[in-house]
Amino acid sequence: MDAKRKCTGGNPITLAKALAYSQNFATAYLVHEVGAAEVAALTKRMGITSDVPNYPSISLGAYEASVFDMVGAYSAFVNQGTWIEPTAILRIEDKNGTPIYDKAPKVVKALNSESAYIIVDMLKKVVSQGTARRIQWKYNLTNPIGGKTGTTNDNSDAWFIGITPELVTGVWTGAEDRGISFDRMEYGQGLLQRCRCLLSLCKKSIKIQI
Repeated sequence: MDAKRKCTGGNPITLAKALAYSQNFATAYLVHEVGAAEVAALTKRMGITSDVPNYPSISLGAYEASVFDMVGAYSAFVNQGTWIEPTAILRIEDKNGTPIYDKAPKVVKALNSESAYIIVDMLKKVVSQGTARRIQWKYNLTNPIGGKTGTTNDNSDAWFIGITPELVTGVWTGAEDRGISFDRMEYGQGLLQRCRCLLSLCKKSIKIQI
């Protein structure tokens, strides 16, 4: 996945660098090579419940996805390629300890462990040297962190999905009305500060199962 790709009119770039700096032309080229149908199928295996069309434009995120689904999907990367259905309540017992509700989350092997490891390594570069590098140097976070920033057309939405070995968190800033947008991309990046508060919890000795 680190092989250099040539795009028309541009210089070779690694997929890791393209992800780190949100160079979406490389993503578009990759989807063209692999096929939009394959990418859409993988997206569904990783728990995205909204409609994912088999169009080349999915390389640019041209479909709706909730923060809930996105956090669940990213958890597959840190779970060695295994997607586990996000579940708020696993079990309820009555006062005598008798189960009255029991939920077994769905478990899907979405991608192989080797690919998941490579993706995690690439996501770490987004934070260490790419579009989310501010989250480490500005807020003095030294624990292992990866993630991905994202924006939509006209800066209507701003995203950040962050991963650590023990926690996956997502933050979205925007409005339901697509007519509302940020004047500049920087205005939406205040979400990095909110996500920083969550990721900093991993500095402490907490154990969160995902």
